[in-house]
Formats: sequence, C-alpha cells, structure tokens
Amino acid sequence: MSKLGGRRFFQVLPLRLNEFDLNSLTYSQDSRSWLLTIIPKHLSIDANLDFYVEYFLPAVLSLDKMRELENKSRNGSKIKVKKYETLLM
Repeated sequence: MSKLGGRRFFQVLPLRLNEFDLNSLTYSQDSRSWLLTIIPKHLSIDANLDFYVEYFLPAVLSLDKMRELENKSRNGSKIKVKKYETLLM
C-alpha cells in the first residue's frame, strides 16, 4: 500500500463495504474491511488529496446512509447499526 500509493492499491484491491451483508461470517474478507485497520499505518496522505475525497468520501457517505436507514427501520438491527458505526470510525 505504501509503495503503490492509494490510487493504484485500491484499483487492484478495492474496498467493497456495501456489497455484502454485515451479518455474514465472511464479511471482513469479502468486503476487505480489514484493510481499514492498516490504512493509517501504511498510506500517507500525499499531494493527491483528490483521490481520497473521490474514493473514501462516497464510501463514508454510503455507510452513514445505510446506518441511518437501518436505525430508522422498524425491523432494523441494532447490531448492524453498531457495525456501521464501527466501520465509520
């Protein structure tokens, strides 16, 4: 990640946070959410700030929207809401 830079790394191995059910036993592997834990250590913010805004902002907004929908739903799961909040941290 630090060698390729953010743009190239996430072209090869994109995050897929909203493509799988949060309650799936393989969510971490399928969505690649485990990458979120290593980003601060291995990806430095460089002159390409536009990439971070283009790539991560839509993902954050989408997760926040899904959290709100789950929270407002009559059949919503409090566990899923907490999982969305954890992903947003």
